[in-house]
Amino acid sequence: MAEETENRNGNDPSADPLLREVIGRRWTVLAILFLVYLTSSMDRIIVSIAGQPIKTELGLADWQLGLLNGFAFSLLYIVLGVPLARLADRGNRVNIISTCLCVWSAMTALCGAVSSFAQLVAFRMGVGVGEAGCLPTSHSLIGDYFPQSQRTTALALFGLALPLGGLGGMILGGMIVDAFGWRAAFLLLGIPGLLLAAILKMVVREPPRSDSKEGAGAAPSSRQPPEMESLGHVLTFLARSKPARNVLLGVTLATMFTSPSITFLAPLMARGFDLSYSQIGLLLGLAQMGGIALSTFLGGILCDHLGKRDRRWYLWVPAGSLLLGAPLFALAYAQTAWPAFITLLFLASLTGAAYLPPSYAVLYTLVKPRWRATTAATVGVLMNLIGLSVGPILCGLAIDMLTAYNLGLLGAPGLASACIHGAAADMTDAAQAALCTHANVDATRTALILFSAGLVLPILNFLQAGRAYRKSELAPD
Repeated sequence: MAEETENRNGNDPSADPLLREVIGRRWTVLAILFLVYLTSSMDRIIVSIAGQPIKTELGLADWQLGLLNGFAFSLLYIVLGVPLARLADRGNRVNIISTCLCVWSAMTALCGAVSSFAQLVAFRMGVGVGEAGCLPTSHSLIGDYFPQSQRTTALALFGLALPLGGLGGMILGGMIVDAFGWRAAFLLLGIPGLLLAAILKMVVREPPRSDSKEGAGAAPSSRQPPEMESLGHVLTFLARSKPARNVLLGVTLATMFTSPSITFLAPLMARGFDLSYSQIGLLLGLAQMGGIALSTFLGGILCDHLGKRDRRWYLWVPAGSLLLGAPLFALAYAQTAWPAFITLLFLASLTGAAYLPPSYAVLYTLVKPRWRATTAATVGVLMNLIGLSVGPILCGLAIDMLTAYNLGLLGAPGLASACIHGAAADMTDAAQAALCTHANVDATRTALILFSAGLVLPILNFLQAGRAYRKSELAPD
């Protein structure tokens, strides 16, 4: 189309060999970035499928599982996310991603060699260090490789790596845990990233940066000063822009109330259903991650289609997605038989996860192209600081407290400490072990249902953002 073949001066960008190569390679680059994000997702999800055996071997409480999946992973991501994004806004993004990929892959493999909870926390923090440079930098590259008319679809395809990586991590992780134990799962899933880093470095070229919404092939704007605006300038704009502010709140709160399911659904199935870890990985991967993948992809396409009529659909689709998904999630968590649980979980995931790519697309429309990596990092920091850190820890604490409460109702309060720390399997008294398992399973279901009710808050944020979006400023000068 004309927007991709002519720059602002009417010149043919194909005269520039680098621009011609960038335009021709955009889908290849997207495929490689997809594989990088897929590896990231697999490395992150393995703690979920291995959660119950880790809890049993290391004697952990559920709040500690929440910390491993949340705060331990997110702490250094939070600290380094914005600095790495600022570096990406001015430096070589291919070098940043390849280096970070090597770091988090090595840290994932080392998680399999730990002998204590403290060591596992330390290596999970290392995984977060590497991944801090993945998503914001990849989004910045996609923003320069693709024009605005294709950007949401490209982001949605890229975003599919998160649930599909979760799907692969669940299935492969479950099989490896059953065959070789949870330590081997970390080792075998960590190694492939080192090879992928070399492929990324050899194939992907750093594209020229453009201050146009049209991506690669558009000329840089003469209005853009060579120096970058301060971080405070970017954050001030995001805070003052009503649609941007509400999108940030919506994404953060949606993550906080959905992230506990990633941490505790595999342990719930291990505790409540008579299934192997291979079966849990397959069923949970297909139902949850498969549903999220379809929701992410179809939601992006739906937004691009409906957004041609009214761009507020980019906010209405996320609100509607959460509105449909929340009651289905709650209903799924309440099931006591795995076929009904898996069926409802798939329907909930299919309808309730179409909020992230449209949110990024809206934010990237509101900000300057050179702010995209910083904006993505800001989203990442909020999602990790509040959503992915606070959500699992609070849910884990709720499970521990509800387990103790349930045991009190069952007349066995003295079992609380042992049950909370995963000692039911070691109990010689079968009746006590059954009480412990029943109390913990019921507590896990109740806590997850309570968290699904909290999705009403991000729904309101997305609706407020939609109300303000139509009249909002675009790409501030």
